[in-house]
Amino acid sequence: LGEICMSLRTRIFLPGDMILFKGDVGKELFIIAKGVVEVLRDDLPASKRRNAPKILLRNGSFFGEIALVMDLRRTCSVQARTMCEVNILQQDAFDA
Repeated sequence: LGEICMSLRTRIFLPGDMILFKGDVGKELFIIAKGVVEVLRDDLPASKRRNAPKILLRNGSFFGEIALVMDLRRTCSVQARTMCEVNILQQDAFDA
């Protein structure tokens, strides 16, 4: 666990910054240290996005975890809503 913690990189995202995009191949896990992000519902047809409830993640939440164990494309995009401090764990560090 200590080695994994030492492998984390910290990045700052400003409001409106895209953190990841639907369709990208995932290679990292994101852990929100501070701030709020929105999981964009680009997995839904355009006609249903307007009425879909917002998915907001805050301090301590994480996303992208499937990328650590499977080579899959991202199913949704994620955007910073506030200034965010995010810890990122790369797949290769997890596999080591």
